[in-house]
Amino acid sequence: MIIYIIATSFPLLVGYLFNTRVAINFTEETVETKKYRRRRWWWLFVAALPMFALIAFRASHLGNDTFAYLKFFKWMVNTPWEKIFIINEEGPQFEPGFVIFEKLLTYVTQSPQVYQIIYSSIYLLAIVFFANQLEKENFSFLFFFATMGTYTFMFTGVRQCLAMSICLFSYYFIKKRKLLPFLLLTLLAFSFHKSAILFVVAYFIYNRKISWINAFIYTAFGGLAFIYIDFIQEWFND
Repeated sequence: MIIYIIATSFPLLVGYLFNTRVAINFTEETVETKKYRRRRWWWLFVAALPMFALIAFRASHLGNDTFAYLKFFKWMVNTPWEKIFIINEEGPQFEPGFVIFEKLLTYVTQSPQVYQIIYSSIYLLAIVFFANQLEKENFSFLFFFATMGTYTFMFTGVRQCLAMSICLFSYYFIKKRKLLPFLLLTLLAFSFHKSAILFVVAYFIYNRKISWINAFIYTAFGGLAFIYIDFIQEWFND
């Protein structure tokens, strides 16, 4: 627990140092320049390192599905390309994007530990990239992310978290209002986990003003999702 508290509180310490040592040297006119954002990115990267180190170097028994993913990776090492999509007692039952990703990683490493470090690094880069896109409270975002359920889920859900990471990268294209690159990345995330399709709505509600009509639409969709939640969950967890 002490290690977790240190790791999750570390972004606040780094954020304080950044604001008192670095950000203070920038004016309002230069605060959104490439130089400032580049400096902030590296500080955010350092701030996020401890909590993602916990994921990368965790034991195989930490996380409900960790052992299963490690077993699947080992299975992929000795499985030829023509058989990676064959579903049997030992074979994959995952989305095609994730299966291909796993197979490609076997050409980089055959070590389960290095495998964990690689996909955990993708988590790290995605979270830091997203945090740096925010207009303010970048380090506070890391703190709240680390203390909520999404972070702890990263200890077990590899496919889901890789899909989420791709969606976080696509946030850049939401801000730039570039629909095609956003949809392509969302489709890539969908190939890792089907639930990523829900992120499509993010493009259309970004910076959308809250009105009575919008509130009614959001409530209606929320009500439908609540009614059909069992069907939706079965489809996502198929």
